[in-house]
Amino acid sequence: MNWKEVIDKKPFAILSTTMPNGSPKLNPVWVDREGDNILINSLKDSQEDLNMRSRPRIAIIARYPDNSNQFLEIQGEVIKIKEEHAEEHIDKLASKYLGVKKYPFRNKGDKRATYVIKPKKINLHTRPE
Repeated sequence: MNWKEVIDKKPFAILSTTMPNGSPKLNPVWVDREGDNILINSLKDSQEDLNMRSRPRIAIIARYPDNSNQFLEIQGEVIKIKEEHAEEHIDKLASKYLGVKKYPFRNKGDKRATYVIKPKKINLHTRPE
């Protein structure tokens, strides 16, 4: 299985961003892709949003949905932040991960963004069972 096939499924993924003091911040995320780029979605003005806007180098680890002994390690850079259509994107991710048409955890006044990540390095790992 290649990395795109993993992303196209429902991998459990963790995003690592860098805090202003240089320490890592980890967040569980839903992932999607557009061609060779990875897409994630987050609330505007959240800590991960602020981190990616200021320090766009990120890392993602994603466990294969069918085999917890296999995982992807992705190092990349946020190359674009799209606010237009971000609500539609979170609905698409909710459909993929939850099987629902609309993202059910919206709060009034929330503003979202979609982050386009260009992978710079991808490692596929398999651990012995």
